[in-house]
Amino acid sequence: MRQCRQEAASLLRLGNAYQSLGQYERAIEKYQESRAKLRKIGDRRFQAHALSYLGKAFHAIGQHSEAIKHYWQCLVIMREIGASQGEAKVLGYLGVGFDSLGQHSEAIEYYQEALKIQRSISYSQGEATSLCQIGNAYRALGEYSEAISCYRQSLAIAREIGARQKEADSLGNLGKAFRSLGEYSEAISYYQQSLKIAREIGYAQGEAACLGNLGVALGSLGQHQKAISFHQQCLAIEREIGHPAGEANSLSNLAKVFRSLGQYKEAIACYRQSLAIKRDLGDLRGQAISWFNIGASLTKLGKESEAIAAYRNASYLYRAINLESDLEKCDRNINQLEAAQARRLYEFAFASNREPATQISKNSIGDRSEGSSLDFHAIVHWLTSVFGFIYN
Repeated sequence: MRQCRQEAASLLRLGNAYQSLGQYERAIEKYQESRAKLRKIGDRRFQAHALSYLGKAFHAIGQHSEAIKHYWQCLVIMREIGASQGEAKVLGYLGVGFDSLGQHSEAIEYYQEALKIQRSISYSQGEATSLCQIGNAYRALGEYSEAISCYRQSLAIAREIGARQKEADSLGNLGKAFRSLGEYSEAISYYQQSLKIAREIGYAQGEAACLGNLGVALGSLGQHQKAISFHQQCLAIEREIGHPAGEANSLSNLAKVFRSLGQYKEAIACYRQSLAIKRDLGDLRGQAISWFNIGASLTKLGKESEAIAAYRNASYLYRAINLESDLEKCDRNINQLEAAQARRLYEFAFASNREPATQISKNSIGDRSEGSSLDFHAIVHWLTSVFGFIYN
């Protein structure tokens, strides 16, 4: 039994190493092997750790429902063994899972349960974390006054207990809330305070986050060159510390600035680099977002066939992870582009005095709404057979 426990612990450490390198699927494999051994010997406490790590790994690759399933199993064990601090942490993880699914009100309920436990056991750092998380959920709901109130409470606790990293995080979150309100000068002030602390304590990931947030705020103010500079600094740090998820996010932020400048080729190059990282991480939602943004940028360049292909990739991924609202938006863009292509094909046919079948009307080509009797692909097939190419 002792040897089995040691093997399980070694597998957990190996999984953690893979997770720190961004190799989440290999981490999941090791955590699952460890959990199997721990179940065999009935070690509930270590099983809870394995389940928690599995949840984090699934969350990292965008499989939030799978993450929640593992957190639930972990929570049951934490309650059985009376591990209050562990219970509070897992409740927080569950909140993050529901936040990631867009279920922010449910997330708040879990965060508040966690906060109640942390206050009952006088765990101040955990209390500050829960207040930040509640603030994040309120911010996602557009309830910015409540978010700011939570962030300020978290900041006060962090300063009281001398938790400088948590202080930097709270200041950064306040910046995000004020940015959401359009108060960019206030947001920048908080980001700068956060950045100063992050640099003083050698908190590289926090420094990168601040630089990225400053880039976003400056971009919103139309200061695009400054925004690019901050995003590039952020990207350099993310690469230096080996944080691939942060690197992918920085590349996406750079791409947004290039799109704002009308530099769509540069934007697409950044989105494609971000996509490659998200693919390596197994982040399905992140890949879908990248494909969608590539589609939008290709549309601006007039490359409609390539844009449709990109949107179809996004659509496939959104369907795989059951994100219906994103899927609908994606499919709507595909329909609009296909309708525009069909209309031009039809007009080209008439310009060449080679009229298609009379039952296909010009107006029906523009109608790509659900329930339309138009068979778009039949039109494209007919026109392609006549002219031998697709006009784009």
